[in-house]
Parts: sequence; C-alpha cells; structure tokens
Amino acid sequence: MVILGAAYKDTFSVDDTFEGYYISERFTFEITGFAESGNVFYSSAEGRLVPYDRYIIMPFASVYEYSELIHLLFFCERDRYFMDDLFS
Repeated sequence: MVILGAAYKDTFSVDDTFEGYYISERFTFEITGFAESGNVFYSSAEGRLVPYDRYIIMPFASVYEYSELIHLLFFCERDRYFMDDLFS
C-alpha cells in the first residue's frame, strides 16, 4: 500500500496498482491515497522542506541485523533515491 504525491492524481486513482522494485525485489503496489498538494517533509540530506508532490510514500522495511541491506537502505534514504524515476 502506498500514497502518491499530488502530481500523480491525473495519472492514477485510488485502488490502482503498479509494479516496481523495492530493496531489489519486485512488488505490486496498491495506491491507497494521495498526499495533498503542498504537503512537505523535512529532508535532512538537503536541510530543507521538500514537497511530497512527486514522491511515493510507503512503509519502511525493518532490518534488525547488520548487513549489506542496512547499507543499501542508508544510502537510499541519504540520497533520497525514491521511485520517482519510475513515472518520469
């Protein structure tokens, strides 16, 4: 289940699905809603507020053991590597 930014409202609807990769596994994502236009989050990597408009909001995987996966998740978050390119 994912929430899409407002920029995707004209392309998708609630309950639509799309396929993509998350942590190197293929998933089918179901759209459960849309963020309101102008909603923002604080990006510690950029030190500023960033609009959700072109982002996908999804649950974050829990990782309890030190592994390569932890490094991957860290770099994905640090570099704000989101699935936005999927729709560009």
